[in-house]
Amino acid sequence: MKKATKTTTSTNSATPTNQATSTTSATPARRKCGRSPRICCRDAWNGDVDAQFSAALAYRLGLGVPRDDEEAVRWFRAAAKQGDSAAQNNLGVMHYHGEGVPAPDHEAALGWYRAAAGQGDAGGLHNLAAMHYSGEGGLERDPVKAAQLTLRAARQGHPDAQFVTAVKYSRGDGVEQDPAEAARLFRKAAEQGHPEAQ
Repeated sequence: MKKATKTTTSTNSATPTNQATSTTSATPARRKCGRSPRICCRDAWNGDVDAQFSAALAYRLGLGVPRDDEEAVRWFRAAAKQGDSAAQNNLGVMHYHGEGVPAPDHEAALGWYRAAAGQGDAGGLHNLAAMHYSGEGGLERDPVKAAQLTLRAARQGHPDAQFVTAVKYSRGDGVEQDPAEAARLFRKAAEQGHPEAQ
């Protein structure tokens, strides 16, 4: 089962956040383990990538277990190492914000976003775009590359990417100014409940 992952950024595409901490999310969290936290964690220890991701979310959100960002990082990392793109993206977000890790690490975040984006993950594409836009993680600021990545995420229906791309089209930031395309993307983001697009 393919997961639905969600990340949000500010309108300038510079601050990635993940679904677990987002208050603006209209996209549901991806698959759930469907088992008790104890059974899910047992399966996670046995290498089940879905259970690892679910355990990470449980610890991140405090669902059936005490909230623990370090444990969330442990399980996101386990799933990420198995190639789970949503786990890679969420691990990048936690490194970006310094949650569950000793300190913010934008270079580590960049590596995880690249891994997720390399698999076409909309959240990873969107967060990688934010890094290109702001020039963080050792990247040179590149609004054109940021616009290209954000557009790829927007085409997948990522509401934050749709909103940011609409802003870019309305301003001509990294793309040719196109008020009609901006309006279309604002509508799409609003239909998905994006608060700034409504």
